[in-house]
Amino acid sequence: MPPMPIRVTLSLIVAVAAATDLRSRRIPNWLTLPALPIGLAAQSVYGDGFWQGLLGALGGFALPFILFAIGAGGAGDVKLFAVVGAFVGIRNLGVVFVLISVIGGVAAVFVALQAGALSRVLRNSVMIVVSLGRGRWGEFRARSDMDKPGALRLAYGAVIALGSLLFLWYPR
Repeated sequence: MPPMPIRVTLSLIVAVAAATDLRSRRIPNWLTLPALPIGLAAQSVYGDGFWQGLLGALGGFALPFILFAIGAGGAGDVKLFAVVGAFVGIRNLGVVFVLISVIGGVAAVFVALQAGALSRVLRNSVMIVVSLGRGRWGEFRARSDMDKPGALRLAYGAVIALGSLLFLWYPR
């Protein structure tokens, strides 16, 4: 379990990010940009060192950025996950990523069920994976309805927050 200063500080950051993302579907730069150097400093002083924090931030940035670049995520989510990586370090990033992924999958199914669109979402998801597997980026973008009117939306900042809080506070 990370030291208390890391747990408390990151908890406050992700809670604010979740609240703003749920309310406005945005994670503000005024939150994430200063939080990154704070995370690196916290990892340097209380955690496994600066390099662990920097590698965690880079790892936390990489995968969400790829999803953002192909149109499957938001820039605020990318920055928030980089902040989480800075605070937890590269050594713990995999566990946090798995927690967030599982929670995100469950949340996505819930949102689709609530909208009465589960079969459409599942069918589209399979076709997206097939498109990606074949390297057909144009087909992927055409299937991704993230920017289309009436698209289902998931405040992924809240998912990142929940996964991070679970990692930070659940005893192992």
